[in-house]
Amino acid sequence: MTTPSELVPVAPGALKLAKEGANLAQVMEAMLDGARPVPSDAEVSTKVPVPIGELGDEARQALQALPGIFGKINLGGHRPLTEAELAMLGQEDLALRAVLKDFSARAEQIKDLVRIHADAAAMADGLVTEETPVDDKGRYLLATEPKGSHRVHIPGTRKDWSLEYHGNGVEYDLAGLQDLLANGEITRAEFNAMTRPVVDTANISSFLTRKPARALEILARITRIRTPSNYLYVRNQK
Repeated sequence: MTTPSELVPVAPGALKLAKEGANLAQVMEAMLDGARPVPSDAEVSTKVPVPIGELGDEARQALQALPGIFGKINLGGHRPLTEAELAMLGQEDLALRAVLKDFSARAEQIKDLVRIHADAAAMADGLVTEETPVDDKGRYLLATEPKGSHRVHIPGTRKDWSLEYHGNGVEYDLAGLQDLLANGEITRAEFNAMTRPVVDTANISSFLTRKPARALEILARITRIRTPSNYLYVRNQK
C-alpha cells in the first residue's frame, strides 16, 4: 500500500476553521490569505473582431414575425396546450432562437469593441505602463481592485459601460492531484475522496470534514488562484 508523504504545512488558522466545521470557501479564504494570483502571461492583444455584417435572413424574418407572436401564449391554469397554441409557441421559440443567435454574437462583439476602446484610450491617456496587468484575453486589467471599476460613458445617455474587477476565485488542479498520486504523495483513497471523476468541491468538503489536516495539505498543493478579469456591464451614470 502506498504510504502518503507529508505535504506542505498549512496555515494554522485554516486548519482551526476546518476542525471547527467551517465550509470549504471559508477555509480556503483563510488558507490563501495574502496570496496573489499568478499574473497572466498573455500578450496585450491588438486584434480586432471580424465584422459580423448584417442580420442573417432567418433573424430578419424572425424580427418581422415576433411582434405578432411574442408573449401571446400563456396559461391560466395547469392544462395541456392546444395544437394551435403549441404551433404559435413553437413559432415564437424558433423566432427567438434565430434572433438570439445573431444578437448574442453581436453583444459579445460589442463587449470586445468596448474593451479595445478602453485599452486604446487608456494607452493614449498614459494610464497604462509596462506594469499594468493583462488578463487571459490580452486586455488590460483597468479595474484592479475588488469593487473597483473603469467606466466608459455612452454619449447621449445617462449610462456607462463599466469594467468591473472579478478575481480571487480559485480552481483545483486535477493534473496536479494526479501527479501527487503518481508520485506516491497521496493515496488512491485520498485521490478518490476529492474527485468525481474530476476534482469535486462536494467531495472535497466531505473529506475536509473527515480529515481536515490532510485535506488542507493536499489543497495547498493543488489550489490555483484564477487570473483576475474585468467584466463589462452597463450601469447608470454616476
